[in-house]
Amino acid sequence: PARQAAPQAMLKQVAGVLETFFLNHRRYPNSLRELVTKPDDVTLLDWPPGGYLTEAGLQDTWGRDWVYRVPGSAGRPYDLLSLGEDPENPGDDVDRFQ
Repeated sequence: PARQAAPQAMLKQVAGVLETFFLNHRRYPNSLRELVTKPDDVTLLDWPPGGYLTEAGLQDTWGRDWVYRVPGSAGRPYDLLSLGEDPENPGDDVDRFQ
């Protein structure tokens, strides 16, 4: 649906950042916050200026935090999703792996 196009695009952007973090550090971040604030195990030389993501990138189109779990379910390296416009309605969730 059209209402999911923007969050799906944002979700793909965050997923791309997760993959970049993985390639650079051989692990996925423990939380999305580690994309904004340098984790202790990452050297300053290995940290991009401004981080991997801005504070705004931590939230979906509706201003709610992304749901991020590592490891993910069903053998996935991580789960990344938005609970959609109505968090009580699982039918409008936007999942990275949909």
